[in-house]
Order: sequence, then structure tokens, then C-alpha cells
Amino acid sequence: MQILLAGLALVAFAIAVKKTGLWDVLHSPTIPMPAHPPLVAAPDSLPPPVSAYCSMCHAVPHPQVLTQELWPQKMQLMFDLMEQQEIAISEAH
Repeated sequence: MQILLAGLALVAFAIAVKKTGLWDVLHSPTIPMPAHPPLVAAPDSLPPPVSAYCSMCHAVPHPQVLTQELWPQKMQLMFDLMEQQEIAISEAH
């Protein structure tokens, strides 16, 4: 009896998957992902001071990682972190 109920449940599940379109999604070709900018900038793509400051602590991010509106806030945060860590900005020159 349990095997029969399990079989019926499996059939009901398969019908539900097919009706909802989930089967087609699971068995469709790979869905293309939107293009994203690279996360790290090419070494020669940024002005030397930008590369020097950013690379003191981490890989230099690609400019398109953030919007133009968000970069001033991010730069201020990075300068604040450098100050907290007592990293002299003049060291980057």
C-alpha cells in the first residue's frame, strides 16, 4: 500500500512539474547570463595614482564595478579605512 501511495505521489509530482513549466526550465539550454564588467581593472587602464592607492590593500577594481554616482562614496570609505589603518596616502606616490 505504501509503495502504491509513493508511486501515486511521484506521478502527481511529475504532472505538477510538467504543468507548471518547471520541466522545460530544468531541461532547457543554458540561459545566457547578462554581461558583467570584469571585476579587476587591467593594470594599465587607470591613472597611476588610482592604481597605486587601490593596490596598496586589494586588487584594483574595474571602474564599471560601481556606477559613477557610487564611486565618490566608495573612495571616501577607502580613504577613511586607510586613515584608520594609519596608511599614509603619500606612500602610494
